[in-house]
Amino acid sequence: MAQLGVFCLPMASHVNLFLALARELAGRGHRVAFFGISDNEPKIRASGFEFYSTEPDQLAAGTLGKMMREMGELASLDALRMHGRFDELRYEAILEKGPKLLERAGVEGLIVDQAEPCSGSLAEAAGMPWVTVANGLAMNSEPGVPPLFTSWGYSESAIAVSRNRLVYAAMKAATRPIENLINRYRTRWGLEPLTRIDDSFS
Repeated sequence: MAQLGVFCLPMASHVNLFLALARELAGRGHRVAFFGISDNEPKIRASGFEFYSTEPDQLAAGTLGKMMREMGELASLDALRMHGRFDELRYEAILEKGPKLLERAGVEGLIVDQAEPCSGSLAEAAGMPWVTVANGLAMNSEPGVPPLFTSWGYSESAIAVSRNRLVYAAMKAATRPIENLINRYRTRWGLEPLTRIDDSFS
C-alpha cells in the first residue's frame, strides 16, 4: 500500500476526475491525499480522502475560491488577467508550502494534473516518483499537432506546422512568468530549470 498525493486544478471538472482516480486507487489498497484550495476541502473529505490546504498564508481562507468564481463572470480579457494572478498566487503557495505538506502527509509518490505545471517539481525535489495525468486533450507542444484550444485539423503542410509553431511560441511567452516562478524554486532546490512548460510533464 502506498501513500499517494494528488495535485490538480481546483475547478470542478478536474477535481471530479481526480476523485474518480483516487477512488480506484483506494480500492486497490492505496491511501490518497489531496492538496488544494480550501473551497474543495468539504467535497474531498466527504469522498473519504485526506486534504491539505495550499492556500496562500497571506490571504483569507476562501479568497482563491472567490477569485475562481469571479473569473466565470468576467469578460475574456479581464478573466485572463485574473486567471494569471490566480495561478501566480496558487503556484507560489504550492511551491512554498508543498515540501513540508508532503512530509507531513507521508506521501511516497505524486499524481499531478498536466495543467498544474508546478507540482511535479515538488516530487523531483523530494526524490519521489510522480506521474502526469491529462484531464482532457494532452497539452504537449508538438509542431505537427495543432494547439489544443484551436479547431484546426491535423496537417503536415509547411504552412500548418509554421502556424502551430507560431501559436506555441506565443503560449511560451504568455506562460513565462509561471515558468520563471517555478524555476526560482527549482534553483533553490538544486534542480535543472524548465526551458518550457512541457518540461513540467512526467
